[in-house]
Amino acid sequence: MTGAEVPLEGNRSEADTAVSLCSGKNDVEPMTLCAPAIPGESLISQVSRYHVTSGNVTTRDTYDELFQRAPFRLTFWVPPHIASLSVWLKGELVETTHRLLRESTLFPLFKMFNGARFAPSASRESVDEALRRQPKRIVAESGWTRICPLCVIKDSEKYGTAVIRSAHQIPGVSHCHSHGTPLQDWCQKCRCPFERKNDLVLTPWLGCAVCEARLVGDPSQTEAVPDDSRAIGFARFAARLLE
Repeated sequence: MTGAEVPLEGNRSEADTAVSLCSGKNDVEPMTLCAPAIPGESLISQVSRYHVTSGNVTTRDTYDELFQRAPFRLTFWVPPHIASLSVWLKGELVETTHRLLRESTLFPLFKMFNGARFAPSASRESVDEALRRQPKRIVAESGWTRICPLCVIKDSEKYGTAVIRSAHQIPGVSHCHSHGTPLQDWCQKCRCPFERKNDLVLTPWLGCAVCEARLVGDPSQTEAVPDDSRAIGFARFAARLLE
């Protein structure tokens, strides 16, 4: 896309517009479908976490509830159809979608390095078209959503829930920027990938979709590993860019 990015409606501050569906608070915490609001949480994580707490029987039910459409891939660098969430987040269409892009996707990196722009008019058609034109290639190949088992433990202790972090999905990142441990993208028991095509990633909360093995449980998953300073340094550099 070309052209300058248009100002958001009314030039309202982020403090005026940050909304949590579950808490209903207006503050500077990230937008979220379900409390608590967790900085750095990816969109696939928010929707998956919402599904786990919603009581919906199938993931198709959750897609239909949130997006009014059949399941689609939410692990694109910039997922499509996310404008539907503006209704749930009770925000203005363009501004809310823009905030989701900034806070829950890899859009900031593409804006920084590729000149990606999100500057639609206020119509839903314009917003959907602007989203369709964003980078869509999946991290690495199909099926490779990356998770740090130590982060699952620490986030569960801190927030009461596991999280799939956007910084772990940055192209080229293989280690956790916080713990220095290698990221995992497949079940250590049955070797099936965490991610399934056009579906949510529920492993951090419910275990492997195939064998039901829990992501955290085997001590070898969280043992210290030999230092890979170059990979860890890149992970930390990339995570800072996304902040």
